[in-house]
Amino acid sequence: MALSQVLSQLHLKPCYRRHDKKTFVKLAAMQLISDFRFDTIAGRNHQSFLPGELEMPTRLFLISLLVVIFTAIVFLPIHSRATQSETIWVWCMSDTSAPTVYFTGPFDSGLSARSTTFDTLSLGRQFAEYLKGKFNTKGDATCGHGATSVDQAGALQTMRQLMAQPRSQNKQVVELSDFKYVRDETAIKATFTPSREGNTYNNVAAGLRNDHIYCVTGPFNNTVYYADVIPLANPASNPTADYFRFLQQKYSFKGDLACPILNEPQAKLYLNARLTGARAGGMQVVNAG
Repeated sequence: MALSQVLSQLHLKPCYRRHDKKTFVKLAAMQLISDFRFDTIAGRNHQSFLPGELEMPTRLFLISLLVVIFTAIVFLPIHSRATQSETIWVWCMSDTSAPTVYFTGPFDSGLSARSTTFDTLSLGRQFAEYLKGKFNTKGDATCGHGATSVDQAGALQTMRQLMAQPRSQNKQVVELSDFKYVRDETAIKATFTPSREGNTYNNVAAGLRNDHIYCVTGPFNNTVYYADVIPLANPASNPTADYFRFLQQKYSFKGDLACPILNEPQAKLYLNARLTGARAGGMQVVNAG
């Protein structure tokens, strides 16, 4: 029976970016004063003014200057926060204990470079799932960055240095260009979320409940079977064994089966990575329900 039936039976339900605020106000005020002088002198062709004639331009000038100062005070913090939106360039590599080590990257992770912690578990998981689908690899994957984290060239340099290590151990090193990172919006949002201490942190699951499940097999007769992500009301009751029997009865399946329990967005992300890898490896992908 399908995974949903199994669960049922179990009763489960910028332009001033380089200047600080003081410099911005100073520059804007100087420009406004300069414009005022030009308009007053050039615009009137050096003619003399009567007191009443000069009163209106002066008043407009003072009002404009106040608007500039007020705008700087109110909106410059937004420009300051914009400078914090720099993101981390990362590379990923597979389990180095295997005879073949796979690398990918560097790519823009979307994670905030201002986060006080650097947690790439979700990025590594996505790459590992892709490799399992395409090459039926075992083990996890890890990701890292260059010396400055926001530097693409630095990330590439660090990756090249690490690629030399398994080569020195006579291992095969493969650099994958077909892996396409899908932004993990759950983890990305967490790195931009202020904590109670006023810093930002990287909680890759963003506090979401692990209340969804999916199942996916290893390759069997050049086929990968899977059940899509569905809610799991009681995570303590895992239907993996029952779903395995269902695959045996319907497809005579023999092989590996995993049914991870995760939060919904990341469950969908990881399943998609596995199936994308399987298709890239020439596997037939079957939704067994």
